[in-house]
Amino acid sequence: MSFHLADEVMLGQYEITLPSYREKKTFTVEEYVSKRFEVNIKAPKVIGVRDKSFHLEICGRYTYGKPVEGYMDIFVYHKHRWTSKGASTEGEEDDNAIKIKHEKADSNGCITKDISFGKFNISRSSTSQTVGIKALLTEDQTGHTEQATAEVFVNLYKKILFPKEVFYYQKGLPYRNKVRSKCRMWY
Repeated sequence: MSFHLADEVMLGQYEITLPSYREKKTFTVEEYVSKRFEVNIKAPKVIGVRDKSFHLEICGRYTYGKPVEGYMDIFVYHKHRWTSKGASTEGEEDDNAIKIKHEKADSNGCITKDISFGKFNISRSSTSQTVGIKALLTEDQTGHTEQATAEVFVNLYKKILFPKEVFYYQKGLPYRNKVRSKCRMWY
């Protein structure tokens, strides 16, 4: 849903109501203040349900390119889980979330981690699952904090097909065949 505001709209809180859908959304119009620095999260867009971990890199850079010196708080959590019984949402405050608190960024303004997600109990019985990432970077000198979020989708179904029928295979000898891969992702 989108709604275009006038150029000179008054600052404050607004509410959009859709009576026929019994839906109400509230939003705030604030004066724009440009960011001092940005936090960037580099993570894979998709991981397999059988993967054990994924690589995560979070960096802070000033708008002019210099790395930010500071501390990061990182939360990695099982964001959405859709099951046949309905939806449940978990978040950064969940007990199973991976919480990395007050870790010093390196000289490049980055923190690099390999995240193991065995803690999230990702199962193949659900139809859609997402791992959420939230990073907060606090600048050393001023205490100013910026944040970023990202999502990693969990690919639940993988199938490898051999279009040509295998008639023989001999242990220890090279084997050649064509392979077709199928995967089903929900996002």
